[in-house]
Order: sequence, then C-alpha cells, then structure tokens
Amino acid sequence: MFSIIGFCIIVAIICIAVNSSSDKSSKKQTIQDNEDKNSEIQFGQTGQITEELTLVVNEVSEADSISAANGLGSYKPDSGKYAIVNVTITNVSKKSQSLLLNYFKVIGPDNAEYSSSLVVAADEKFISVDTINPNLDITGNLLFEIPQDVSAQDCILQYRDYSFKNEKNIF
Repeated sequence: MFSIIGFCIIVAIICIAVNSSSDKSSKKQTIQDNEDKNSEIQFGQTGQITEELTLVVNEVSEADSISAANGLGSYKPDSGKYAIVNVTITNVSKKSQSLLLNYFKVIGPDNAEYSSSLVVAADEKFISVDTINPNLDITGNLLFEIPQDVSAQDCILQYRDYSFKNEKNIF
C-alpha cells in the first residue's frame, strides 16, 4: 500500500515538473514573438506596422509652440517642448483602416513613454482620428510633449494598435 502511494506521489511530482518546464518554454516563445513585433523600422524607410498599414517617418523636429487658427493662436507645452514626427501612412489592404492618435507613443532614451498630444485647428496637418481608404495614404504630423533635455532624434516612435495588440517600434 505504501509503495502505491509513494509511486503516485513520484508521478505527480514528475507531471508538475514537466508542466512547469513547458510553461517556461511557452513564455519564452511569447517573449520572442513580442521582440519580433518590436523590430524597428529605420528612419526614412518604409516599414510595415500592421498587415494593412505601412509607415515612413519623413522628418523629426522640435518646437516650442504650434501655430493654430491661421496664426491667430498657438499651442505651447505646459513644460518642456514639442517633438513633431512627420509620417506617411499607407493602407495596403482592400478595406479602409482607422487610425487613432493614441496608437502612437514616443519612447525616450531613458525608456520614459510620452503619449501623443491632440491639437485642434492647428495650421499644419496633425493626425488625430483618421480613416485611410484602400491603396491610399495620408501624410501628417504626430505631436508629443517631451522634456527640454530630451532630443526628439534620440527617441523611438512606437505604434501600438490596442484592439489587435500589434506593436512596432518605428525609428
């Protein structure tokens, strides 16, 4: 009787060890998959951000204010400065695609994450909520408030579609 109970305990321990090992390899695969999604698109090059969308970073600049309402007003950051990323996004699918401003973040050199800023009635084209029809593109700016001591050129633009969990570092 004791040997049957001992045998069952040994089998249970082996089963737990095997399951734990397969869980670890599954986690490693998930981490690897995420790393593949985070691969970077080089500045100025066309890269795939989803199966349906490609993106090119045309220019990265900084500003202390953004002109609005045909020069009658302006936006100024509460502190810091603005990083302006000019992009062209192309829909390569057969269906219209929606873009939301909150899909984009800038990651600073210290891994701080900066959310995009919404500007209304700006004199230049700023992407906020847009739809791109099939085989067409849009060109516009993304705006981020960053600290004075951070260079926009040293940041990474990240695209993340939260509905599908697609994530891509752009430059």
